[in-house]
Amino acid sequence: MNANSIVFLIGVIGSFSMMIMLKSKIPLNESSLAPLSRREKVFVWLFCLIMPVIAGAIFYYGWKKRLPIKAKQANYISMLAFVLILILIICIKYAGQH
Repeated sequence: MNANSIVFLIGVIGSFSMMIMLKSKIPLNESSLAPLSRREKVFVWLFCLIMPVIAGAIFYYGWKKRLPIKAKQANYISMLAFVLILILIICIKYAGQH
């Protein structure tokens, strides 16, 4: 396994673990309108910076029915992370040409 595969696995396993852990705290057929805590935001940012599209999808689709506010926040964070990574890649490519 190379480093990229290990980072990918850590991102997927971490995202699923966090999604399931928070979702399991809500009783079945109920939902919570609580926003992400500061600690949860840090972890969502971390996983979304590792793999923004996949982690964002895991959080959003895992939480959208029982944790709708957290799902929307995680989706927004994943979009921001994607844009930041895209800008970083463009800057690196552009800086390498000069």
